[in-house]
Amino acid sequence: MGLVELPEGLSEPDWSHLSLRDRWTVKEVAAHVALQNTSWWSLPRASLDVVRAGGLNAAIDRTAGRHAQRSSTGDIISEIRDRVGIWRPLPTLTYRDTAVDYLVHSQDIAIPLGRPVRMRNDLAVIAVHRVWS
Repeated sequence: MGLVELPEGLSEPDWSHLSLRDRWTVKEVAAHVALQNTSWWSLPRASLDVVRAGGLNAAIDRTAGRHAQRSSTGDIISEIRDRVGIWRPLPTLTYRDTAVDYLVHSQDIAIPLGRPVRMRNDLAVIAVHRVWS
């Protein structure tokens, strides 16, 4: 099972379970992943979000939280299925950063739930090169 299939088998209590990501539920992690490779991001909007939130990490937290609150689990699953594997990262990021996000966040969801998740070797190589660089 990989990141695309992982959310499809989750129960309602699973979605509320705390993930490995500090203070995020499984649904918030999945919502964050679902926003990868979307056109919602623009420099003016992101800049305003960062200023309003008090920093980049706080803006990411808010955006994921908002998306998790406003979206059904079915919508998040569909978004992940539609977007994972599309290598159109957000500005200032590269496809290597996206690979790291996919691998790390799949573990953020799977490990606390005791679920196995397959890490693709090709993505792992890309992610390791990014981390080492």
